[in-house]
Amino acid sequence: MSKRIPKDLASAIEKCWPGGEVDQFDDEESYFHEISASLERDLRTIRGTSLQWQTSEDYAAVRRDDWDDDWEHEPPLERDWQSYRVFFLAPDGAEFHYENEPGDSAELGDFDVDEDVDLGEDEDDEEEAGYEPFCPVEGWIGCSVAISLAAPFALIGFDELARDQDGNSIEPDVDSCAYAVKAGKWGGDGEHGGTILDEKSIRKMEKLRAKIADIVAKHGIQVLDPSTLDQPVPGLAPGEVVFLEKLVRVRDAFFFRGP
Repeated sequence: MSKRIPKDLASAIEKCWPGGEVDQFDDEESYFHEISASLERDLRTIRGTSLQWQTSEDYAAVRRDDWDDDWEHEPPLERDWQSYRVFFLAPDGAEFHYENEPGDSAELGDFDVDEDVDLGEDEDDEEEAGYEPFCPVEGWIGCSVAISLAAPFALIGFDELARDQDGNSIEPDVDSCAYAVKAGKWGGDGEHGGTILDEKSIRKMEKLRAKIADIVAKHGIQVLDPSTLDQPVPGLAPGEVVFLEKLVRVRDAFFFRGP
C-alpha cells in the first residue's frame, strides 16, 4: 500500500480486496442492509431539509426483452450495477429549488431543430422540421452522501437533482459528489439551474454536510478524506467486468460500477 494512504484506510482496502483485485460482489451480503432503514430514518430527521431522492433498491431499468415492440419509444437501457447507494438531501428554501419554464435556459431541455429545414407556422410543420418544444425543468440543490456497499465508507458532497416532464433527469451520483468534495464547494462556482447561491446559502449547505457526516458516523461509516480520493493504490487492480481504469484510486476501491 502507498505510504501516502493512512494506515487504517490502507488496511481497510486490503481487507476488502485481499486478492488485490476490485471486482463485482454479491451486494445482498453487504453490511449496509442491516443499517439502511435506520440510516434513512435518521437522515429524514435533519430539520429544515428533505430527503428528495435515493438510489432505488431495484435500480435496474426495464429489460429490453420485456419491452413491447408496439410501444412508441425505445426502452431505457439497463442501469449499471453499483457498489454503492446514494441519498440526496436538499435544504428547505427557495434558494435551493428552481423551476425553468419554457423560454428559460436549462440543462435538461432544449430546442432540437434540423437547421436545413425551415420551421413551419403550425405544430404539424414544426414536428416535421424536427422541432421539440422545451420541457420545463424542476430541480433541487443540496448534499448527496454515497455509501459504499463493499465497506463502511462514504463520500459527502454538494450535488443536484433535476427532472423534466418527459421523465429525463439529472440524478445525484458518486462522480458529481466526488467532484464537489475535491472542489470544496458546489460545482466550483455556486451556480446551478439559473440559481446562484450566496454565502449564507453555502453556509447552510456546509452545515447540512456536517450533520450528514455525524449521522453516518453514528452508523459506523467513515467519511473519506478528500485528500485521499485520487491517491493510487499500489498492488490493486480492476477485475475483468468492473468499469475501472487500470490505475485504481482510493475511491475506486469502494465506489465503482459493473454490468
